Amino acid sequence: MTEPSQPITVRIKSFDPILIELPNVQTLTGEVRIVLPPIHLQIYDLSLGGALPGAHLGSDAEIAGLTMTLQEPGMKASDMLAFIMAAQDDLKKMWDIWQAEFTKHGALLK
Repeated sequence: MTEPSQPITVRIKSFDPILIELPNVQTLTGEVRIVLPPIHLQIYDLSLGGALPGAHLGSDAEIAGLTMTLQEPGMKASDMLAFIMAAQDDLKKMWDIWQAEFTKHGALLK
């Protein structure tokens, strides 16, 4: 029995400017994860009731935007780059929605 291979990860490091980290392969096959830039989470509010506006303990969390399975012969890395470039506006909107929801929620620990 063969072990399943690790997913290939393509990271969008930032949207403005667009910065994409591709794996060092020519062809992508199997499970491919497109990871969006980290979202910022507020863990604990340190604002002292507003005396220090915005003060908090926080962390950045990596989130996968898309996961796809590419069958043989797979997709060229250059085609994946073109796909992400063509979809960057939609991917950014998806990221904006997630970030806005976490920001609206406020600190995770009260």
